[in-house]
Amino acid sequence: MRLALAHSGVSPVALSALLGLVGVAARSSHEQWALLAAGNRDYSNYRFQSDVAHAYQRIRSGGVPHERIVSLSYDDVPPSPRNPYPGTLFNKATGQKPGVDVNENFTKSFTGAAVTAETFINALTCATLDESAPCVASKAKDATLMVFWSGHGDAGLLYLPDMNASNSLYADTLVAALHDAKSGARSRGRSQGFAQIVMFVEACDSGSMFDGFQLPDGVYVLTAAEPGQNSYPIYCCSFFRPPSCTIAGRDISSCLGDIFATSVWEAADDPVNSGFSLDEMFGHARAITDPNGNPTGTGSRVTR
Repeated sequence: MRLALAHSGVSPVALSALLGLVGVAARSSHEQWALLAAGNRDYSNYRFQSDVAHAYQRIRSGGVPHERIVSLSYDDVPPSPRNPYPGTLFNKATGQKPGVDVNENFTKSFTGAAVTAETFINALTCATLDESAPCVASKAKDATLMVFWSGHGDAGLLYLPDMNASNSLYADTLVAALHDAKSGARSRGRSQGFAQIVMFVEACDSGSMFDGFQLPDGVYVLTAAEPGQNSYPIYCCSFFRPPSCTIAGRDISSCLGDIFATSVWEAADDPVNSGFSLDEMFGHARAITDPNGNPTGTGSRVTR
């Protein structure tokens, strides 16, 4: 398996700028952007929307303005009649204590039927003819971009809300879009491109999205699982016992998060990790997610 990582092209300065997006490094003077996507709908997939909402809160705390965060989420979980805490999303169990609502003040760029592979690619490349549509339109060539995807996956594809392979995001399309986003080539002047891009992918089989492909220098990708491998949820009472799965003593009847995604965003939340490098983030995520190393007994191998 050839892992997709143009690591040698990511400079120490740019690493700091990228990590500033998640709040684990000093805030950077570089122009910073983020693109966040929850791939799936329905209350049973609560965790994907909460992973992305947590990412939004972390990146906002890292100093990135709302205007530079483009997001896709079907947004049907917070108002669901199955949600015992209407309007909210929680990404971590708190036992008997109140939870942290990661949906608070999170206004999404694209919701409902607008959550498609085409929308995501246009948001990443600024290639849409509709110049009013939000996209990661950098104004400086030294800008940095954080991309995060959470949802269901399969060999060489990431599913969208309808779970139809014909409407999915395919590996070759994503890799080509990362090339275009890096250069700004398809944006017709809307984006100057990015000096560095880091992408985290939370999905089963997510390693297959980059296996065998060549990414541009300066693009760093972490995936939750190797090709052919599942990734796993966390904080759900169908797998774990209370209080390790409850909010204010209540089971929300779905999984709150995913092991890989929560390993990243919880590490970023912790001030003790303020000096983390991307290599250290990889090591941390792999240790937490590895099936032989985490307390859940299930897990996956994080790839880069």
